[in-house]
Order: sequence, then C-alpha cells, then structure tokens
Amino acid sequence: MGQLLSDGPFMLQLPLPPVPTRIYAGVGGPRASWLPFGTEANDGILSVSEATGRYKARTVEVPSLHTFIMNSRPVCDDMIRLLATLEQTTHPGGTHHQE
Repeated sequence: MGQLLSDGPFMLQLPLPPVPTRIYAGVGGPRASWLPFGTEANDGILSVSEATGRYKARTVEVPSLHTFIMNSRPVCDDMIRLLATLEQTTHPGGTHHQE
C-alpha cells in the first residue's frame, strides 16, 4: 500500500464504504522545515493529506505516531461514541429486540 500512496489515479478511485466511516490520522510526528514532511501534520510515516486524500471531512486527527494511532485513547473514545450513536439509530430507546 505504501507504494500506491504516491499513485494519484489509484488513490482517487478508492471509494469509502457506504457505512459510517472515519479516517484516523496521526499528527504526532515531528515538524520542521528540514524534515521530509516539513511543517505538514504527520504521524512519522504519512502526512495527514496522504492518509486522508479527498476525504478530509471524515478525518479525526489524533496526537499519535503511526504505529500507535489505533491504540490511542482519542480513537477508542471516538469509536465508542460512534457505536453508541449507531446503536441508538438502529434501536431507538436503546433496547434490543430479538426476532
């Protein structure tokens, strides 16, 4: 996948799933004009723009390095909130009915 990140046409043809989706992008990488990402937000491996492409609106920026994004507290908290929202939408009143 790393090699395909630089293939603009490939990345543009990737659709997001037709279900609620989030892109978690790390912003814990170093920033300085002399570093590979310059001052652009990054996770040490990918810049936020590389990770999000044209889906910036569905992005949650996390103060983590690449390897630790999915283990970070902000991501876990966001997933719990999203799942609770989906559950309320699917089962109004918070009750589960078995058929």
